[in-house]
Amino acid sequence: KRGYREAEEAGLSGKDTKPYDPATVDAETEYRTKSGRARLETKFINPRALNSTADTGRLRRLGRTLYLDGEPWLMRALCYSPIPVGWDPDWFEPYGDFFTSEFAGIYERDIPLMAAAGVNTLRVYTLKHSHRHTHFFDLCHRYGIAVVVGYGFDDGTKSMLDTPRSIEESKGKIKSLIRAARHPAVVAWIVGNELNGPWNLFACDKDLAENFGIGKCQFGNSVEKLMRAIDDLCEAVKEEGILCGTALANVNLPATKQHLVGQDTWGAAAWIKASDRYMKHLDFWGVNLYTRRYFAPMGLFQRFHAVSDKPLVITEYGVDAYSLNPKLEGANGYDTMGEEDEVSQADWLMSMVEDLERHATTCAAGCGERFISGGAIMSWVDEWWKGKSVTPVPTTDPRVPPVTRVCPSLKEYLHSPCGYASPTQPDLYVNEEWFGLMAVKKRCSINKVDLLRPRAAYFALKMLWADGGSCTPFIGQHPHDAPYDPVEYPDCGRAMSAHVRKTMETFTRVEADAFHGLDLAPGDVVPPYAGFENFTAVLQHPPGVINPVESSLQSAFMTCHAMGQIHKVSPRMCPAPPKVASDVVGYVTAESNGYAQPGDTSCPQQEQIDAMKLEVEIHTVLVAFAVLYLVVALMMKRKQLGRWYRDAMGSLARAGFPLAKYLVTATSRDEASAKLAASDILSGELRLCRAAEVQLCHEPAASSDADGDGPRLSRPGPPPTGESEIEKGIEAWRRRIRPIADNIGGMFGFQSKASNADDPDAPGATRELVVDKMAKNLWNMTQLGESPQAGQGVDCAKGPSARFAVTKLHERTFAGYERWLEHTEFHDLSLRGAPPTLGSTHVDHANDDKVLVNNTKLCQIVLFEMIYVEAANCRLLPEMLSFTYHVAACSVVAPSPTSGGVPLALSMNAELSVPRSPGGTATGGGLPEGDFVESVAIPFHGAITESMTLTKRLHARVGYDDINEAFWDKATMMKMLRSEPTFHGAASAYARFRHFLRAKDAAKHHSGRLAGVFRKTFREHLGWGMVFCNFHRMFTFLSVTKASVD
Repeated sequence: KRGYREAEEAGLSGKDTKPYDPATVDAETEYRTKSGRARLETKFINPRALNSTADTGRLRRLGRTLYLDGEPWLMRALCYSPIPVGWDPDWFEPYGDFFTSEFAGIYERDIPLMAAAGVNTLRVYTLKHSHRHTHFFDLCHRYGIAVVVGYGFDDGTKSMLDTPRSIEESKGKIKSLIRAARHPAVVAWIVGNELNGPWNLFACDKDLAENFGIGKCQFGNSVEKLMRAIDDLCEAVKEEGILCGTALANVNLPATKQHLVGQDTWGAAAWIKASDRYMKHLDFWGVNLYTRRYFAPMGLFQRFHAVSDKPLVITEYGVDAYSLNPKLEGANGYDTMGEEDEVSQADWLMSMVEDLERHATTCAAGCGERFISGGAIMSWVDEWWKGKSVTPVPTTDPRVPPVTRVCPSLKEYLHSPCGYASPTQPDLYVNEEWFGLMAVKKRCSINKVDLLRPRAAYFALKMLWADGGSCTPFIGQHPHDAPYDPVEYPDCGRAMSAHVRKTMETFTRVEADAFHGLDLAPGDVVPPYAGFENFTAVLQHPPGVINPVESSLQSAFMTCHAMGQIHKVSPRMCPAPPKVASDVVGYVTAESNGYAQPGDTSCPQQEQIDAMKLEVEIHTVLVAFAVLYLVVALMMKRKQLGRWYRDAMGSLARAGFPLAKYLVTATSRDEASAKLAASDILSGELRLCRAAEVQLCHEPAASSDADGDGPRLSRPGPPPTGESEIEKGIEAWRRRIRPIADNIGGMFGFQSKASNADDPDAPGATRELVVDKMAKNLWNMTQLGESPQAGQGVDCAKGPSARFAVTKLHERTFAGYERWLEHTEFHDLSLRGAPPTLGSTHVDHANDDKVLVNNTKLCQIVLFEMIYVEAANCRLLPEMLSFTYHVAACSVVAPSPTSGGVPLALSMNAELSVPRSPGGTATGGGLPEGDFVESVAIPFHGAITESMTLTKRLHARVGYDDINEAFWDKATMMKMLRSEPTFHGAASAYARFRHFLRAKDAAKHHSGRLAGVFRKTFREHLGWGMVFCNFHRMFTFLSVTKASVD
């Protein structure tokens, strides 16, 4: 009440409780009356309501105005990202965070120069939570520079903000980072940079998302969802007692959402209008805004005060210092693409700064709509790494094709002209790496503190902000720094504003005439399609027409030029402009001559000793590498080389070569003993056992073969007559095994010679091979000395010796299978309630009394051998063979006394049989011959071939070891048994396994085929050691390389 009473005493009504809104009040009118000046003092300069806001930090918000330390704030900021030449923040540590004490030399060089130029704020894009930045913040605070920190995100495919959980996680990270960076210098945080840009993939139309290779953006085309997510994150910032904003890109709403704001509002203004009502925790809006010389003609400046009552800052604006002008068509050198253009950068930047500050909330006279709280200029120093991230824009400009041949640039140590066509720059082309107020004079790769050269734009900015070169007065400005007193010259502001508008119209008219061929009369209005914001129209400019209005440091577009012109006509209306603004060229020249870079200027170079940055000639590197390679390769092959040397010297010594016998090295102890033993055998009498002497020793040697290689050591033996005891014994085993092989072979579709009966030269197939092999092996087992009774002739296939032979061969055959079974702890896969099977007798021996054990073991060997024979290349997959056998064995009933002497019968085998007519029986039925190869061997062979394709890199190929690993994993194997064939009744394990393989083999897509089941488990790493495994290739390569270099 006391505050309103004081306002009433000053002539005010005291009834207005709303915050002072500069956008709706003419400052010059306020200055004309005592009551107006009182209103300014009580409602704007020192508002009592500022103490009752919820803000507790140095920077507070009241209505449309931001207050720093209790005073209206005009942010004069720089975008500060001091990446040293040769560094890429996207690829190398510290990923853009050069604000730690490790890089103190960089910001100790920059901050004094910024403060000297009148900069009062820095916009920082990123800080890392794991780093500490106290020293950087202390130095900023000491020089009176505030810091606005950004919290960045990856694009919408990586940074998730679309679920409550992801929002809470991001809130936690933001709070943690704010607490780690808490400092008086930090006055606000900006959440996200251009999150509304379609290239960030958070919100966009579907067709744009498809252009970026995704189905849709994270929030689809929803403006509300994205902006509410930003507001939720700002809530976390506000909880930490600091102001929060966001930086928008000046892009249109998704086309499907434009109806929300109408057709007269576009760009960032449309985003703000559509979402301002539910941004409850957002304190200020930020917009990255790039335009031609002036901001005022843009829709955002004309409409912002009508779409939001929050403060607005321009979070990025600027002009690059490069003029694209390719000199040599088709040249690839960067130095032929154009030249540096400091004058245009300085001229345009001065116009932008003054135009922006004419719209500031603190503007006192000569103002436009007052709603801006300041802006951040892009950027402090050239960023040499940005040439890699450019996107071409369609244009008819003939200068663009030559530059696209050398862009994008992936060389951070070269200053490239890479960019894209845009009307926002004097040369109609954005050169991403050239926006700096400072150029890099000399790269300092050791300490990262590059030597800088100020451009004319730096000194022009210093003139405007620090040395009184601006002729716009500001509220709260010290009288000594003000260009004039609005109270003493009440009409000067209006006159200057009219002159600036006239100059602006002249500039717009000249460019419209040049770009569009218009011939406008003095009173004609420039048509909308020829305006600054019509990018398409401006990009289709006539050949050779680039910048119709010549640039100059002594610019006619400065406010002080307007004041000088008005003063010449009417000295009483405006005073003379400051002397510093009357000779900008002289000021810039004098300041440039007196420039001295503060901080560390030693700039150590490569010739100084630094082990981490030592650079040597390529020839030295190649020689050192070749020598090191040869040493390592020879050490790895030292044993082989030693053998070659001894053999060569021995041959030369036997040939009588002089001195060779002295170079022969002594043989090792093992080699000498082996030679002595061989000599004794060769010189002694050959002793033969009695059985061999009777049957083979008197047989003639085999004759030489067709190639004439000489007589052989082998003996053909007597011709088979069937009368010897050996032949009788083997034939007895054949008679015992053959019915088993035929029975099992018929069940699983193993091949036989009968299937090729029409071919007189057909060899014995699986069944015959297994019968013959097992008969010979079992006969050999009966002849072992440990056999209880060495049976002869037909007696060897029965009795104790036969049981011993079967047991012994069973142990040897299933040694690996038993280890696999023990490791995997695989259970019995027999059907529930079925009689004991061949597989169950391996797992559970409790039913051994119900089966014929010896016959069961013989059947198991036969089944395994037939699987092994037909496996072909899959024999290199022993674990797969073990699993296949286990599945098959659990599907076959073991021979038992109750079976009436029948050796084998299928367990519930209807699903294994060829489908029969209704009512038919499956007894004795089976799968057709060749089914095992077709249903099991071929699918696995195809999977191996597909997985080991040579088109894949070595470390990505799925090999035999990887496939074997799958059969150590019980869960993976059980997946192969879940497939149900379309037969009536319960399906045995083999039926399910067979159906799974056939279905996978018939699949079309890789993920559905058998190869998609196996995963890479053994990683072959591509390392330097691999070159030593290819000695001869590398030796040839190094030889050719050295010859080329020489």
